[in-house]
Amino acid sequence: MNKQTYLTQLKSALSGMPEAERNDILYDYEEHFDAALESGETEEAILEQLGRPEVVAKQFRLSKVIQRAEEKPSSVNLFRAVLASIGLGLFNIIFILGPYLALVGILVAVYAVAVSLIVAGIGLVFGGVVAAVTGSVAFAPALIPAGIVGGTLIVAILGAGVALAALGGLIFLAAIKLTQLFYQVTLKYLKLNVKIIKQN
Repeated sequence: MNKQTYLTQLKSALSGMPEAERNDILYDYEEHFDAALESGETEEAILEQLGRPEVVAKQFRLSKVIQRAEEKPSSVNLFRAVLASIGLGLFNIIFILGPYLALVGILVAVYAVAVSLIVAGIGLVFGGVVAAVTGSVAFAPALIPAGIVGGTLIVAILGAGVALAALGGLIFLAAIKLTQLFYQVTLKYLKLNVKIIKQN
């Protein structure tokens, strides 16, 4: 492979990118190539330093997707950035996709627990209100002695319902903060990954 073949392959690998951006990248690589030739390096050494054209193109695409995820935060943009990084090799499948999916699973579980607690709390409050209005606690466990089924049990049910709903709400708020942190950490990790790949 020579300089012209490399630049042609790079141009082909960058297809789909905006033309002005693609031309800037090609110009930079041609300038780098020319400067290295002038300093006495061989074409083979320069080609080895630059990396394969398709890998270079994937790195530029990944950088663009990461930039978009930073500018317009959304779970879709973050997922696109993770998928783009996976395209750079097996290493990324193991060290990016695995932890990413595990952390997404944990976040989904935390949200599910929060929503479950909120729903259970609302159900208990509703049940307590029904018990107070009707004067009977139809859903009370059979182990509760008949003497306790009065106002004390209704107050306990209402209190437990409010406590569960409040706990669920707090967990939900914490999950939102964790999601924001997860987003930022994932972007930093992807950027670090791109930097490491470019250095190699």
